[in-house]
This record gives sequence, C-alpha cells and structure tokens, in this order.
Amino acid sequence: MVLQVLVHANGSVGNIEYDAARSTTRSAELIAAATEAAQRWHFNPQMKDGKAIEGYVRIPVMFSLDETASTAHDKAEKTASK
Repeated sequence: MVLQVLVHANGSVGNIEYDAARSTTRSAELIAAATEAAQRWHFNPQMKDGKAIEGYVRIPVMFSLDETASTAHDKAEKTASK
C-alpha cells in the first residue's frame, strides 16, 4: 500500500491520502491502520534555499505477519488455559 503524506515545514504530519493507483490492497482495516500509524510519525521536511518547506512524500507501507510471534502467543494462551 502507498500513502501520500503532507509533511509540514516543522516535520509534523498534515493530510494523509491513500494512493489507490499505486496500492495493491483495498482493505479498509489496513488502510486505517497505516493512516493511524502515519499520523504519529515525524519527518525531516523538504528544504528549499536553506529553509524548511512543506510538501508531500509518498510512503510505501507493508504489512506482514510474524509467524514466530504468533506461535509464541498461541503457546502462551494454551498454557494459560490449562
């Protein structure tokens, strides 16, 4: 998935848009999770003539399931339920 994020001159995040043309997912849950995460990020803003300016950045976001963490969680649940 790809997000387009407006980065303000102070590095904070402004508008966040889902870039459907460059994304492979249409999952509303994944789009919401990526957007919520991006809202907490801080960036080094673009510089022009030695001065910070706001601008958009395109950010690829990948989701994956860590099988090891999932397996450990399942084992802990099985142990707790005994």
